[in-house]
Amino acid sequence: PSYLKESLTSIIVQKKYLHEIIIVIDGNIDRSLNSVLIEFSNDISIIKLKKNLGLANALNIGISNSTGDYILRFDSDDINLRNRVLKLKKFALINPKIDIIGSWIQEFGISNLTRQTPLSNSEIYKSMNLKCPINHPSVMFKKQVWVKNDGYDINVFPEDYFFWLKARFNKMTFHNIQESLVLMRTTDDFYHRRSGINYLFKEINFLIVSYRNSLIKLKFVFLQILIKIPI
Repeated sequence: PSYLKESLTSIIVQKKYLHEIIIVIDGNIDRSLNSVLIEFSNDISIIKLKKNLGLANALNIGISNSTGDYILRFDSDDINLRNRVLKLKKFALINPKIDIIGSWIQEFGISNLTRQTPLSNSEIYKSMNLKCPINHPSVMFKKQVWVKNDGYDINVFPEDYFFWLKARFNKMTFHNIQESLVLMRTTDDFYHRRSGINYLFKEINFLIVSYRNSLIKLKFVFLQILIKIPI
């Protein structure tokens, strides 16, 4: 509950720059989390799903219910820095041809790593062959990107990487602001949840599906598998 309250506070203080704030509850939550949401109920719209169906599904439902031209997303335990929304909006206003805008993110908790990402559209396109070049919790994109991509694929993990590959295939333009605009919370199980045989199999399945959809070349499938096995 304390993480959720801190996270929501970090976006509510920037509310004057936003058209609306939507939170999707993906399944049942306990009373303590509900009490936090009630506290912020005047500032946010809440969509409650009857059962947990995963991030991709929750994103699709949230975005389909949004009414703005841009989607700015973050996770419920992350913290938006005070200049995040204004900086992204100013950049979008000056660069209306950019479809997807990300930034660096700063980890905190058990890690203080800065997740740096490539700057330009050409660098991002190239980098996407071997890794995900967009920090999902940092991103703001035109709603039309989601429409042209047919939303997030609920059957593929990681859903964000697949979303960016589809955007590249559809010739969308990317840019990463070269500073951290989001703080990402890391806890004891942060890296544990991102390792292991099952996680590797999901990654391999993702690469196979991406190849079959002509989103990535076969040589990069093999290169990624070789890189990710030891990791």
